[in-house]
Amino acid sequence: MGKNSFKKGIVWTLTVLMIFSLMPNLVGGAFAQAANTFVEPEYVYDNVYHSYEGYVAVMKDGKWGFTNENGELILEPVYNQVWVSGHGLARVSNEEGMWGLVNKDGKEIVKPTYNRIHGFNEGLALVEHENGFGFINKEGKEIISPQYVEARPFGNGFAPVQNEEEKWGFINKKGEEVVEPRYVNVTYFWGDLAAVQNEEKKWGFVDKEGRVVVEPKYDEIISYLLGELTAFKNDEEKWGFIDQEGKEIIEPKYKQVGWNFSDGLLPVKNEEGNWGFIDKEGENVIEPKYNEVNSFVGGLAGVKNENDEWGIINKEGKEIVSPKYSYVRSFWEGLIGMQNEERKWGIVNQVGEELVKPQYNRLGFSYSEGFLAVQNEESKWGFIDKEGNGVVEPKYLWVGNFNEGLAEVYEEEWQRSIIDTNGQELSVLSIYDSIDSGIVDGYIQVSKGDKRGVVDREGNVVVLIEDRGLMLFRNGILGVEKEGKWGVVNLNTLLEEPEEKPKQEEPIDEESGEKPVDKEEPAQPTKVETRLTRKEFTAKETQNIQIEEKVVLNVPTNIWTKAINKAIKDAGLDSFENVEIKIEEVGATIGYAVDNLKYVAPVFDFSLMADNTRITQFGEKIEMTFSFDPEAVENEDNLSVYWFNPEENKWEAIDSKLGEGNTIIGMTDHWSRFTVFEDTAAEGAEEEKQSDNPKTGDKGIAPYIVLALVSGAVLFINRKQVKIN
Repeated sequence: MGKNSFKKGIVWTLTVLMIFSLMPNLVGGAFAQAANTFVEPEYVYDNVYHSYEGYVAVMKDGKWGFTNENGELILEPVYNQVWVSGHGLARVSNEEGMWGLVNKDGKEIVKPTYNRIHGFNEGLALVEHENGFGFINKEGKEIISPQYVEARPFGNGFAPVQNEEEKWGFINKKGEEVVEPRYVNVTYFWGDLAAVQNEEKKWGFVDKEGRVVVEPKYDEIISYLLGELTAFKNDEEKWGFIDQEGKEIIEPKYKQVGWNFSDGLLPVKNEEGNWGFIDKEGENVIEPKYNEVNSFVGGLAGVKNENDEWGIINKEGKEIVSPKYSYVRSFWEGLIGMQNEERKWGIVNQVGEELVKPQYNRLGFSYSEGFLAVQNEESKWGFIDKEGNGVVEPKYLWVGNFNEGLAEVYEEEWQRSIIDTNGQELSVLSIYDSIDSGIVDGYIQVSKGDKRGVVDREGNVVVLIEDRGLMLFRNGILGVEKEGKWGVVNLNTLLEEPEEKPKQEEPIDEESGEKPVDKEEPAQPTKVETRLTRKEFTAKETQNIQIEEKVVLNVPTNIWTKAINKAIKDAGLDSFENVEIKIEEVGATIGYAVDNLKYVAPVFDFSLMADNTRITQFGEKIEMTFSFDPEAVENEDNLSVYWFNPEENKWEAIDSKLGEGNTIIGMTDHWSRFTVFEDTAAEGAEEEKQSDNPKTGDKGIAPYIVLALVSGAVLFINRKQVKIN
């Protein structure tokens, strides 16, 4: 070796040693930099609630107000309640319980003078006043003065209203009565017709001019939001169909009908108990010959023959896959999973080709961002794409769904990590003790020792501080707690100062001289997902879960463990590896009544999964505490928690009792969808006759409309569920 080579070797060795010696300082420096650049907020609030549309709700001394996304106070905490209504407006309530509206500048555009202000529908909000029900626009102007005994929000250009004689009719947005109030009940207009009910409890139809198109004569009806037909039931408990002109195009002959078109087809059941499908014109597309069917998704549907074997058909009724599987299920991506006799899962496409031959122990519940979780024979999880190609090798003990291009995974010894869609792990996260949140608008909450922090999707440290509590919200908003007091931080401003865009004036309609009505923006759903390993799950005596203050659960772990173990055994499996508990707010218009049941709380969907086995029955009852809106309640004694029974297609009350404050506790031994109703006809109400035909209430179509709006497109045929007796 020459002298030059020897010198180069020494230099290289020293360089490497220097780099290794500096690595801890480099990492520590990143933490220090994040801590040094973090600007402490003002810790003045007792609570921070949520972030939506530029508002952050904050509480001080028991009163609520708003800051903007930068934590700057825009509305002093002087109100008893605050609710974001959308469109840059928020509802506020004073000590007297009266409601008004404020804008993003904190200006009261409507002083608290109303008993209640509902959300905006089609540019107008329903208001309740001592003089009755009316409507205001987004500028706070009364478009229709309060005068009606009751009213419902606008839909398709018309609003149902009730007069002093308790008769229902319709008004347009000018306040003109287009259908004179003379009916016991009405539905919304769907297409050109609205259903109306007379004193004899019979249903008929009127058009938008108020003309009677079909005289009231039907016991029950179902109007399909995505179809051009309306189903009706006659005195003989048989179902038929009428078109938009009110003509009976299918005579009453079906024992049961679905309550939602899917891919343009509707399931129907004949007198022999066989299922088939009709189209929007009422034509028989697939003759009734199956024992059970699933709704069409992506042009395919699962069907079961008399031998309890499942196959797959297309919309022409052609058997893409002849019945031979133990079960099939859809992924909402035009693909179907199938299980063979050996309990191995595979996937077929729309032409019946097996993209993935049955080989996996389990499949994920659904595709997420084009990827499906799969578990191999070694019980390791990975991902495949829509073509069945393996994109992430099965090597993880557990994987979560992809969210914004990232997925949470657990490696050996349950080391948590996050991967991208190429299967590349964000190695920078390995330095943290725990990942405390999923990916929320590109941010991830983490912990290391006594420090709590937030990193971005590339793993860059945004915040890392000691002795603080953190609460990560959407849009990069972070609640920070110190010694029991909270402040608000905008993470986006820590990275890059956003450009200030000039405000654009809204165009004015030349004919009306008014601003155009904004399209109704969908409310942001609220949900919580808890994923635990078996060890983490069983280590807790009680599972404590809540969505803000709306739903609170404290469930003894042994109740769920018994249910899970029985479900796993019934599924032919030895044990479970992970538990996923999910609660999601799926909507509801507070104060809106379905017949005699009035919503006083949102609708929540509850789900308990052990790996890919869904548990719906627990064997023992658990308590669920719901918050209700006191402004929507007339008599608390008439409140109950209800669950939606998919087999009967109706809401049913469960054992309930009032809790502290504005809460109610329900007892249930199963999970599905739950809400809180006030029974406005509780006194003297007669028990209605029940039927096994699809319905969500006892008086006709109105329940279907609300359920469709709350739930979206819902499958009529229940899929296979594991039940614990």
